[in-house]
Amino acid sequence: MFDECVRCMTPEGGGRLLVIGFASGQIPKIAVNLALIKGFSVVGVRSGAQLHMFNHKYRDECHQDLVNWAKAGKLVPPINGQEYELSGAREGFRLILDKKVIGKAVIKFNVSAKL
Repeated sequence: MFDECVRCMTPEGGGRLLVIGFASGQIPKIAVNLALIKGFSVVGVRSGAQLHMFNHKYRDECHQDLVNWAKAGKLVPPINGQEYELSGAREGFRLILDKKVIGKAVIKFNVSAKL
């Protein structure tokens, strides 16, 4: 996704590319001449650390907003869209290894089965 974001930066400049994490497992690299030519900034954001830079009241308000959004159903985590029975777990793990899973892969266990 990082490379796509770099390509989306316009030559008019003034954009910011925020680096928040590396969910893909790969740490991307950027040719700094692209930032120079297109006139955008690359900013590292440590989301947890950023909140501690502000006063506690602001941090608490941000946290409460997130909690309220989650309760209202406004925050929906992306899931691969499939659940896997235990017998299909190999396929689920293969998708994880191939980095085709966004969010979580769900493997269902039959807890009522007798062992």
